Amino acid sequence: MSGLTQFQLELTQNAQEIAAKLQKEVLASILYSEEDENERGWRLDFNKEDEQRHLISAYTQLNASDTDIRKKLDTTSAQSRAR
Repeated sequence: MSGLTQFQLELTQNAQEIAAKLQKEVLASILYSEEDENERGWRLDFNKEDEQRHLISAYTQLNASDTDIRKKLDTTSAQSRAR
């Protein structure tokens, strides 16, 4: 019986890790996407560095910031500057 309980605990922990990762990915896609950058529309004053700081702050406040999210924001920001 102890083995079954341990197995259930491991499954639960794995499910929680997957759910947390998925939640962060969904949040990332909601808060920022490359599609937003390529959208045609009104020309507004837009400062990438300020927006990146705001996104990092939002992730931190939502307790969703981790190294993967930071890397994605940094990579996307670097790609935008290269254009």
